[in-house]
Amino acid sequence: MDYTEFRKYVEENTRAQGKFLEKATVYLLDKNASRKPAAKWPDSRIEKEANKMWDMNISGAFISVSEGIKNAENKPRFHSHEEQVDYWINFMNEYEFLENFTDGIDDMEFE
Repeated sequence: MDYTEFRKYVEENTRAQGKFLEKATVYLLDKNASRKPAAKWPDSRIEKEANKMWDMNISGAFISVSEGIKNAENKPRFHSHEEQVDYWINFMNEYEFLENFTDGIDDMEFE
């Protein structure tokens, strides 16, 4: 499973992205409110920065799962890309990755 497939799978199978972007936007708006008027960001910049934060978060999650799979014992040899994707999904299900990732987003606070 490559990064693009992983990201799509997480975004389609959890509510983590929406929750994260909501929290990040509130954080950035609060931060923006304390700026001097000339330094305030427009809404488009807030949205762009929140999306960058999501990109970093999902990228870190991909690296974490990728490392777990890399170090997994008894990992089979894949004969097709579909087998590899199925293995990733089964691995994530076994370790309840989607649930734990979403719970982590729910508990996340920006400071």
